[in-house]
Amino acid sequence: MKKKISVIGGDMRQIYLSNIMSQKNEIYIYGNEHDHLGSSVHIASSLEEAVKDACFIICPIPFSKDNKHIYAINTKEKILYKNLFNLITTKQSILSGPYKSEVLRLAKENNIHLIDIVASDEFAILNSIPTAEGVISMMIENVGITLANHKCLVLGYGRCGMAITDLVKKLNMDVSVASVYDEELMMATIKNCKTIKIQDNKLVKINYLTLNNIQDYNTITLEEFNYVINTIPVALIDIELTKKLDDYIFIDIANVYKDNKNKFINARGVPGKYSPKTAAKIISGVIEKELRKYA
Repeated sequence: MKKKISVIGGDMRQIYLSNIMSQKNEIYIYGNEHDHLGSSVHIASSLEEAVKDACFIICPIPFSKDNKHIYAINTKEKILYKNLFNLITTKQSILSGPYKSEVLRLAKENNIHLIDIVASDEFAILNSIPTAEGVISMMIENVGITLANHKCLVLGYGRCGMAITDLVKKLNMDVSVASVYDEELMMATIKNCKTIKIQDNKLVKINYLTLNNIQDYNTITLEEFNYVINTIPVALIDIELTKKLDDYIFIDIANVYKDNKNKFINARGVPGKYSPKTAAKIISGVIEKELRKYA
């Protein structure tokens, strides 16, 4: 007997995900309608219909961008996640992520089981490539200069940071990597990237091959770069600029900074715009493994 699984909100990733998972499950989708939705997927008329008797509720990535509503772009309706929580029973689980502190607090108070699929190593590794390719597309679309021979700063050198750095280097960009962790910066050094230490909310140049004394470090500013990509899930620096720049953009894939006077893009969930089919396959694989744990 097929399991009932509900899909709430999201973007094109959840459309393709629903199609994939409907081959083995009864999928009910709400808050996300599109022509590409397969005939085997049930379109729920209400949030309650979608959630009732479902073993699992799959929500988008990210779960929420404004900390109030479930992220959803293919609907005019705004779905409060508190309304979803009011319908959930202790026998049901939500698969999504990442979750902000307020969401985690409310879920704990209401005994709601949240599964963070974004936190898995499998997701982080596989999702880094569609994320990096999407970021490259945004860089090309939003700044009227070439990528080659221009300066790019990547904040963070985890899975996404590495993937983005590798791609922009292949496009002959002048690449710097910034991090609070010496280990990450040493790895970037091995990859022949310029390295910058994030220290006391400042950016300081560091060369692990030649410098040992912190007195020799040089403070730099974001104005020195054309492209700044943030992958760090916490705000560690002040991104306000002292002057408006024409050939500059700040792309935040971690959804931790707010818009400012210069060109700024909140790019959380970027694979949903540029490679939703591939992203859906990745999400499906991670979810299927989670479902087997509860079989």
